[in-house]
Amino acid sequence: SPVADQSGNMSALAKGNTLSQVAHGNGVYVLVGQAGTILTSPDGATWTARISGTPSSLRAITFGNGRFVAVGSMGIIVSSKNGIEWRNNGSQICPCLRSIAFGNGLFAAVGSSGAIITSPDAFTWTRQSSGTSAGLRSVTHDNETFVAVGESGVIATSKDGLTWVKNQSGTNKTLKSVRAENGVFTAVDADGYARTSREPGTWIPNAVGQ
Repeated sequence: SPVADQSGNMSALAKGNTLSQVAHGNGVYVLVGQAGTILTSPDGATWTARISGTPSSLRAITFGNGRFVAVGSMGIIVSSKNGIEWRNNGSQICPCLRSIAFGNGLFAAVGSSGAIITSPDAFTWTRQSSGTSAGLRSVTHDNETFVAVGESGVIATSKDGLTWVKNQSGTNKTLKSVRAENGVFTAVDADGYARTSREPGTWIPNAVGQ
């Protein structure tokens, strides 16, 4: 990670590290990536490298309850209210966290071996039962429902983030991502094929994921 905050071109500041995800909140864009990379921007054009305090790769970030929360390798969790000053909240509950979402006043992060952990404040985390040992790759929240997807076609849903129910996806392929838009959840596999749901629990195969 950088030894001091530096401003400039996004690609140059990333120093060859892959950037994983962006979140927006409090008037700031925050990008996270490999080797603890964190970049911030007020407009999406001019970026500043921030000190994350960790060498671990950051795989995902979300904004909720007035703060940014990023997760990644080695179970790392870092958080910030302004995107500039970061605190290491490392959970060490599971070896790798791949995705995080916020909804219903709760942060939910997912990762390897079916791990799902939740927190109301990003500091105190509780492991929940996902009902699977398959790695979970992505989680999202919409319409009062969390949806997590992952290896072997696993889909798990939850209304409160605490009790999770496995869904029948109709595939054994790894689902690499899930998103929610206009009341529709879309899970996409590694080949780009999608499954959609308006009522989590019932998933319909589509042609190619958009």
